[in-house]
Amino acid sequence: MFHQFSSTEELYGFLDGVTATIVILFALIFTIVVLNKSRKVKAKLLTYGALMGGCAGALWLGPCVNFILVFFYDTPLDPIELYGILSYMWVAPALIFAMYIGAELMMPHRKKLLVGIYVTAGVIFELFLFLDTRNAFHFEMEGKYADSSFVYGHPAFLLIAFFLASVFIIVGLGSLRKALQSTGFVRKRFLYLTTSIMLFIVVGASDSLINPGPVLFVMRIGMIISAVCIYKALKPTLE
Repeated sequence: MFHQFSSTEELYGFLDGVTATIVILFALIFTIVVLNKSRKVKAKLLTYGALMGGCAGALWLGPCVNFILVFFYDTPLDPIELYGILSYMWVAPALIFAMYIGAELMMPHRKKLLVGIYVTAGVIFELFLFLDTRNAFHFEMEGKYADSSFVYGHPAFLLIAFFLASVFIIVGLGSLRKALQSTGFVRKRFLYLTTSIMLFIVVGASDSLINPGPVLFVMRIGMIISAVCIYKALKPTLE
């Protein structure tokens, strides 16, 4: 239910939940629509693109669920560790799907090795996330609205940094290099992929490091644009 906000931070917490819910709804619709499209045209890469977009959007499941509980039941997530788990359990799948797409397009002969490495690292990350949640995050409460940020130096944080750096170099810069080497239709496809990956990294990293505020809400529009770009990057290969 609505109530008077005791501080600006609590208001930002409320807006954080609203925008997170919008991102989750968009991600759900995007995933259903694109999966249906990929099924009809039997496009494996577009399927992985849909799953990547869905997992990327699900990174805001923590603030979304917390907002829904507060709005309808006037109670926050309990225990607070669920906030971090619900949000970051999607990091490894999203990045693995991104690496698969990048490997398939740019280095198919090394795809199995590359994806295998990141699946293994992803499993290790998930173990730290679920088994050492309290030590992996700083948790804060503003009224009934939660927020979390990674503890620098914790293995979960180091693995996320490794994931983001890898996707930036292999997929982001790799697709940019392919774009510069190509022309016309192919160049446009790789530029869309570059834009999608760069936005994904910037928005994902910012959300982990920046406290809720006006800049962060604007950044979330970037995740929606990222999903649209990944669709545009992969759709031309089908038609």
